[in-house]
Amino acid sequence: MIIPRFIRRLFRAPYDGLRHFGVVAEGVLYRCGQPKPAELAELIDRLGLRTVVSLRGQRERDDPDAWEAAERAVCAARAVELITIPCNHKNPPTPAQARHFLDLCAAGARRPVLVHCRLGQQRTLLFCALYRVHVDRLAPPAAEQEMDALGFGARKRRHRRLLAAFRALARGLN
Repeated sequence: MIIPRFIRRLFRAPYDGLRHFGVVAEGVLYRCGQPKPAELAELIDRLGLRTVVSLRGQRERDDPDAWEAAERAVCAARAVELITIPCNHKNPPTPAQARHFLDLCAAGARRPVLVHCRLGQQRTLLFCALYRVHVDRLAPPAAEQEMDALGFGARKRRHRRLLAAFRALARGLN
């Protein structure tokens, strides 16, 4: 059953927090779900983050799911760049978005990087798996298994487009 977005928002918070926090590459790339402002500030200070990549779509100021304004304020106060690369299970990342993310991770002046979506499981794990394939040279099937073991949910019908995008991007960005 498909439940309209405005109804879903009534029953969930816009912040998942750090339940899915993980280290992808120490000092280079970290991952999590949508951090609360205080959690983000603590991560920036503790890890020395220079860039935060949000895979969520941008929000208008009057949006009840307006996490973005708080995240921008925390990043601005600490001179950390916030970059949005919006994608989701209906609109998977494009090759240009994947390349942009990998270029950010490769730029020494922008590291360490924190990447997140709302839960830190589907979009975030997809981008981290792309990092593992294109930077760490992990074989795509192994990266896919790692991604799924961390909670991606490859068997879920809803994630088919994301999984297909991962497979295509793992092959096609070299």
